[in-house]
Amino acid sequence: MKSFVFNGIQYRSLKEFCLMFNLSYSKARRLCRHYIRANKDPVVAIKWLLGIEKRSYSEPKTQMYFHDLELSEDRQHDFIEKQRNTFLNYF
Repeated sequence: MKSFVFNGIQYRSLKEFCLMFNLSYSKARRLCRHYIRANKDPVVAIKWLLGIEKRSYSEPKTQMYFHDLELSEDRQHDFIEKQRNTFLNYF
């Protein structure tokens, strides 16, 4: 991950920042993967996590967002099929 400056202090990585401020690194990373502004500048994702700035629901999304959405739908479908088969094999 790239370094960035937040409130005049330079941080080497998003992970370092999240550890220092006890924030969820996975949530910060997901915000950076899914939203274009946060992808370009991790400070945007940090402001969203800290509540300094509100994230708009019309925020432009990256291609990775749509890819992750498809993977999530596939996992959900597999889970439903597995549960259905388990139920049918039970009776």
